[in-house]
Amino acid sequence: MTPSQLPVGLRTQQTIAAFYRAGYPIEEIADAIGLAPSTCEVLVEAMRRVGWTLRRPRGAHDHIQIDNAFLRERYLRRRAQARRRREHFSLSELARTAGLVRPGREPDPTWIGRLLRLTPMPDGAMRTQIPIGVALALGRALGLDPREVEAREIRPRPARFHAPRHGLPVIAAVVEEAVAVAEPEPLAVAA
Repeated sequence: MTPSQLPVGLRTQQTIAAFYRAGYPIEEIADAIGLAPSTCEVLVEAMRRVGWTLRRPRGAHDHIQIDNAFLRERYLRRRAQARRRREHFSLSELARTAGLVRPGREPDPTWIGRLLRLTPMPDGAMRTQIPIGVALALGRALGLDPREVEAREIRPRPARFHAPRHGLPVIAAVVEEAVAVAEPEPLAVAA
């Protein structure tokens, strides 16, 4: 089977692929193109079989982001406990424990501080999300279960769209910014 033999047109296939890759749920995609969700699932599987590359944003190129607030809280709690015991628990030590330092190199506490929202970025902003690989390593070093870290995943928030009965879906922001067109004035007839 080829893409041209699928029960929907190429434009619809492109729309499905784009919204599927952006992370939209099957139900919303089905609503946008006017199909039942079960039919849309079957169509997505058929598109895969004919060669469409359909993957959710969870691969190596589309990084899963984790909210770093709970890692920051856990680090500050561990550091406070270490101070009460008159021990030293630094960002460098955390980086070594997490395995974020190559052998023979010194850890960069500024980078770890930015990952944990302790140190601002060069532009002054605080980093609120970090890639899952780094988050899992820091979580392991702080004694967290990997499932706790993964539970803090920040889901993709693609633009919402209106599903019209006819035509292509429209991004909600474009609809809100639409400008009303003035009524044309009737022409006067000279007698």
